[in-house]
Amino acid sequence: MNRERVLSYVLIFLLLFCAVSSVYLIRSKERGARIAKPKIGVVNIYGTISVPSRTTYIFGLRGSDRVVQQLRDLRRMNVRAVVLRINSPGGTLGACQEIVEEIKKLKEEKIPVVASCGDIAASGGYYIASVCDKIVLNPGTITGSIGVLMGTSNFEELLKKIGIEPEVIKSGKYKDMGSIYRALSDEERKLLQELVDETYNQFLKTVSEGRKIPVEELLPLAQGQIFTGEQAIKYKLADKIGNLNTSLEVAKKLAGIKGEVQIIENPMPLERFLGIFYDGAEVLAKLSEIL
Repeated sequence: MNRERVLSYVLIFLLLFCAVSSVYLIRSKERGARIAKPKIGVVNIYGTISVPSRTTYIFGLRGSDRVVQQLRDLRRMNVRAVVLRINSPGGTLGACQEIVEEIKKLKEEKIPVVASCGDIAASGGYYIASVCDKIVLNPGTITGSIGVLMGTSNFEELLKKIGIEPEVIKSGKYKDMGSIYRALSDEERKLLQELVDETYNQFLKTVSEGRKIPVEELLPLAQGQIFTGEQAIKYKLADKIGNLNTSLEVAKKLAGIKGEVQIIENPMPLERFLGIFYDGAEVLAKLSEIL
């Protein structure tokens, strides 16, 4: 009796092994078929764009470091085109410039880059989109906001009322510039305005070159105002109404691709880890069909 039970367990194990092997072979063949197809990379740029304070993280790179690495990896994988899926209200200029630098490297190698804008692609999000070969967005996408902002608060009077008198020891007269303990001096305000103007000019130059709009024509559109997708097309700040699938079709056309393509995404370790569970669910579903 025990021997029969053992044999039955062995038989069940062999059946399961064969089933899993069959599913694996099918998926391997599918992957092999996809490898022969032209490749288009998709990179997601979601949320506020910034250079992380730490480049290493428990689940991999973060912020602009992550995007830069993904673009570099796709370039090495010889993709035919790249689609940037942007859903961001903006971020720091330095972080956006790091991403733009990688986009320019792709374009130098004749790899077209298409921006696919979701709910919002404003300020730094639009800064990145502007250097792409084409910008595709929805009619209601919020975009634009071309400009630079710097703010500070002055709690001096409030602190006096509650009896707090801050004391600051500093190495130079500008070291506590922008402190909440006191108001800006006229000289400090001038210095900060020069800083904002310089970064704004960098923003203007990038958008002007990317969209091929002369600076004098761009200036009225670059006062910090936002636009809908339809307005952006009207003002030549974007190219086409459509979703992610539309963007992929535009990328295919720019790359001269006909027929099916292989979509390449470069997930971080956490996404790959979660993908194991998704693949496992697929295998179980296949097994249930087979058995």
